[in-house]
Formats: sequence, structure tokens, C-alpha cells
Amino acid sequence: MTDKTDISTANTMRERSGESRIKLWLLLRANRFLVSIVLTSAVFVAFVIAVAVLDPPFSQQIESGDMTDTMFSTMITVIVTGTTLVVTIGQLVLSQENGPLGDQRERMASSMDVRDFTEELIGSPSPADPSEFLRQIIGITAQRTTALRESIDKNDNENLREEVDEFAESVTGNADTVRDQLE
Repeated sequence: MTDKTDISTANTMRERSGESRIKLWLLLRANRFLVSIVLTSAVFVAFVIAVAVLDPPFSQQIESGDMTDTMFSTMITVIVTGTTLVVTIGQLVLSQENGPLGDQRERMASSMDVRDFTEELIGSPSPADPSEFLRQIIGITAQRTTALRESIDKNDNENLREEVDEFAESVTGNADTVRDQLE
């Protein structure tokens, strides 16, 4: 095996993406409900601190009638503007998703091509369940990797055999790990 190149695959998402452990945990594994509660609480605490520290005190500002009218009209404006933005963005997303009928046919044909290719690859109709579909793909990848390793065993090139062994061990190890984590 050469020291210049490492042909094994990265074993963790952090190695593959190059992102920090905290960022990956926050985006992939953290409880999103809990994260939203923490962020909302932080904004609330920051608002309370700002109201308590800034001069003139907020209670004096709110006692004047003009301030109440201004805040009410501002809140109504924000609600209307926010609702308009949400509806507009929703329509934009849906229009991109639906698109012209020809594009829909192309997407459906491409999807069916992937299903047909997968059926040829695994030797049976591709499963509808996403985790089972991925499990089948991973299983056939591990089988083909093992077949590659066995076909190279008879090769005279020692360096090639070592590199293929290292690669095959990495692929089959990752396949086993992913299979264990699938529902």
C-alpha cells in the first residue's frame, strides 16, 4: 500500500463534509422542536434585556397613546406583509414543482428509468419503501465490492491487491453501518 494516497472512503459525515461536529449535530441529529424553543427563548430574553436597559423606559413609551397606535398599526402591517410573502413564496415553489406538462413527463420518465435500472441491478422490482430501497442498493454495492475483491485476489500486483482490499473493507464496513442504522 502506498503512503501517498488513501483510497478508503470517509467513515463519518464530518470527514465527508468538512463541517464542524456541532454544526452537523445541530442540522442532522438535534431535536428541531427543542432548537426552536431555545432560539425563541434567546430572542425573548434579548428583547426583555433591551427593553430594561434602553432609555427611555418602555413602560413610559407605551403609556402614551401615540405609541400604542403606532405599535398596533406596525403589527398589522407586519402581519399583512408576512402573510403576503409566505403566500408568494409558496406559489413560487409550487409553480417550480408543477411546471409545464412536458417537464413533468420527462421527470416521470427519468424516475421510471431509475426504477428500471435498479430493478436490473438488484434482480427484483425496486421496493417502494425508501429505507428498503436504500438497503437493497447498499446490499448490491457490498456484493459487487466483495466480487471485485475476489477477482483481484488472483492478480500478481501486490500493491493493487492491497489497495482493493483496503477499499473493499471500507465500502463493506460503511455498508454494514448504514444497514444497521436504517429503519
